[in-house]
Amino acid sequence: MTQEYQIPPGQRYASLMTDSSFKRAFVQWQDGMLTKLLLRELIPERTLKEIRFLPTEHTNPIPGMKDIVVDVECTDEEGAKYIVEMQLHYQAFFSERMVYYSAAALLEELRKGGDGKDTASFYDYPPVYVVALLNFSMHENTDKVLFTYQLLEKDLHDRMTDRLNFVYLEMPNYKGDLKGASSVLQAFSYVMRNFPEMSERPEGLKEDLFRVLFDSAEISKFRPDERIKYVHDMTTERDIRNQILTARNQGVEQGIQQGKEEDASNLLKLGIDIEVVSRATGLSVERISALRAMPPDKVNNQ
Repeated sequence: MTQEYQIPPGQRYASLMTDSSFKRAFVQWQDGMLTKLLLRELIPERTLKEIRFLPTEHTNPIPGMKDIVVDVECTDEEGAKYIVEMQLHYQAFFSERMVYYSAAALLEELRKGGDGKDTASFYDYPPVYVVALLNFSMHENTDKVLFTYQLLEKDLHDRMTDRLNFVYLEMPNYKGDLKGASSVLQAFSYVMRNFPEMSERPEGLKEDLFRVLFDSAEISKFRPDERIKYVHDMTTERDIRNQILTARNQGVEQGIQQGKEEDASNLLKLGIDIEVVSRATGLSVERISALRAMPPDKVNNQ
């Protein structure tokens, strides 16, 4: 049975890694100032004087396919597009999904390009940046948190185009504390992952990014409906974590059982008595008898 999450008494800051609190902080709070400040850190080559938020749902041009919904999407004064996604858990084909999102954004730009008669201007669309804030690591054994991808020639690393860009912030890669953070992005990664345990903004975090970040996460500033959404999201997130943990534990148990049965089969091949095999592996005599009766290629599939 699902047990509703309760905000602990005295907790000052909410986690911003839930759907409602993330969008509240990055879109609604101070007209999305947090998104602009973070994008400046992640993509320093863009000046980003102003940004304008766009609808987050894209109509899928493929019949029968569901529409594409992103967390945050905005554009700057020069027309560049930014898709910002928060991803809490590892997901197969995640990068492929990010490429798919970029294609949807590019397709909308091409639709704005007129009738296509002026080929040069038709393809002179603004760049697209897909930004992923990851609560899992895709690169082990490094404290590097920022990874930027573009289309490059395999050997010479010549850039084919600057119109497609993928920016990953792998927050778990930084495993130190705030005192050991050597960059704004390492400090940001630490704060995002530890917000609920923090009681105040550390004095060393003086940048505007952190001022807005901490203000946006302060639970006392949530409206009643925002608190309800936050509690709902946290309840859902806890359920997901429990499901992942349960599946992982079941996988471990299945692996242990499979290992025992493989050991038993090998001992049986050596002519060891069933009673001895049972004591050695912890399997029942009945199960070992069943294994002995199975063809060898069927043991691992049971």
